[in-house]
Parts: sequence; C-alpha cells; structure tokens
Amino acid sequence: MKISMLMSTQTLCEHIERGQLEHTVDILERLKCFEMCHIIDEEHIGDLYEMLHRNRRVSSCREFSIFLDRDRAGSRKQINQGLFEERSEALRTLVETESKNVKDILYHKAVFGKEVHLLALGKADALRMIACEAELCCVLTVFGQDIDGLHEFSQYIQNVYNHLVFDIEIEKSMEKLEAGFLTRRHEILYHLYRIHEEMPALIKKYGVLGNNSLGDMMSIPCSPERNRTTVENKLTKKADNGKMIKCELHTKMDKIGSKKPDRIYFCASVPDNTKVNNVDLSGKIYVYKITEHA
Repeated sequence: MKISMLMSTQTLCEHIERGQLEHTVDILERLKCFEMCHIIDEEHIGDLYEMLHRNRRVSSCREFSIFLDRDRAGSRKQINQGLFEERSEALRTLVETESKNVKDILYHKAVFGKEVHLLALGKADALRMIACEAELCCVLTVFGQDIDGLHEFSQYIQNVYNHLVFDIEIEKSMEKLEAGFLTRRHEILYHLYRIHEEMPALIKKYGVLGNNSLGDMMSIPCSPERNRTTVENKLTKKADNGKMIKCELHTKMDKIGSKKPDRIYFCASVPDNTKVNNVDLSGKIYVYKITEHA
C-alpha cells in the first residue's frame, strides 16, 4: 500500500507561527513505516524555508528541515504545484461524499474510497484530513479494508497500532479464525482500533484495574476468560525470565450462525520487568491471539 500525503506550505507556515509543528513531525514519524509519497505545493515554499531557518533552534523545525532535505528508502517527496493542485481536487471530491464514521464504514459499508490512499495535512471534518496521530490511526484503520492478503494485513496492523505489541505468531493465530480472515477483517480492524485508543486512556485515568472492570468500560464487547484451565493452557505467554503474561481479556466478534464468535485475546498491561524476545514489555498492551474461540 502506497499512501500519498498532501502538505500545504501555507498550513506548514501557520503551524510554525503557532508553535504547532511538532504535531506534523509526529505524524511524519508515524508514517515512516509505510511506503509514502509526500506532495508539497510551491506557493509559500520560500516563506517556509525562511521560517524554518529563523526557527532552526526549535527541535520540530530542525526535524522538519531534515525531512525536506532528505529522502529515505520507500518514501518520495515532490514539491510540485501542478501535482498538488490535481491531488487536492481529487481529495475535495472524495471528502464531499465520504462518511466520517469509522464504524459505519467498516460495518455498514458507508461510502468511503478505501482503495484511494490519499491524505492531507490539516484540520477539517473529514477522515482524510490529518491534524494529529489519533486522526491518522483512524483513517489507516479504514485503509486496512483494502488489504486482501493475510501476511500483508498482519504486517499492516502492527505498523498502524503502535500502542499495541503483537505476539510474534499473531499471523499464525489468524489462520485459525473460525469465520476466516476476510470475513473478520473489518471487525479485527475496528476492535484493534478501539483497544488502541481506549485502553491506554482507561489505564491512565483509573490505573490497572481488574480485567472485568476494564472490559466493562470498553465500547465494544470485552471480558476475561472464565475458565482458568483455558487461561493457563492457551492464553498465557511465558516471558524470557519465566514470568507469565495472562492474555485472558478478549473482545468478542459478531456471532455467525451457530459457530462460536472469533476473539482477540490480549493483556491490558504487561507486568513490570517482563521481557519477551529480550524486549521489555512492562506496562504494554500485549495482543496474543486473533483467533477462534479458545
């Protein structure tokens, strides 16, 4: 998937004036793991360079200057007025008709061109207009509906939901989805999005509560596994130092026919001083399995 990001020089200059360029830098940092094309207009390019130079001691301005001056593998940057205007017109046409509700798009097929991976930097009432990392995560969730291959999808969700840590065998677990990956794709995206957005906020506000309490506060069906034998045998990850990560909390996907609904099993907060594959996961949200009912 290749994503195009329109970046208005006027908007960038305004961000510098208001001391808000760090939000842009954060967005660019989050997009580094994707194949990108950044398209910049020429209208205020001279003013932009001048303002960046004048504010070169501000860390966000230094970082954005480096972005402008360098390219990296898998990313292209074009300062092209004609291309910018052409893509901007295409963007305007899209946002005039598209839904702004992620759940409606994923569950009810509300209008959204998921196969058109076009975004713009800025604030507006449209999913494709990005002013912060949270808004970026929102639209990337919708773009995930355009991925048909399980391996690519597995890599994609790990890049999108950076608040979550996925088990090394997460793709293998999805091979066992009762309803199949393509049938569950929209629910997987939405459930991961809700975990990614809600769980850190809940823990920050209330602390690490019991799994029942955390599950009850989620906006999607979420609860801990009741069968302790199942938890011990199927839903516990052994860490490097012998500690156990109990991934009994789970979201429940829709029931299809008489079959048990597929689930996402996770740990809301990994215990302190716990390492997996030599990586410290203390306090992280650990997604263990996206799979059939345990």
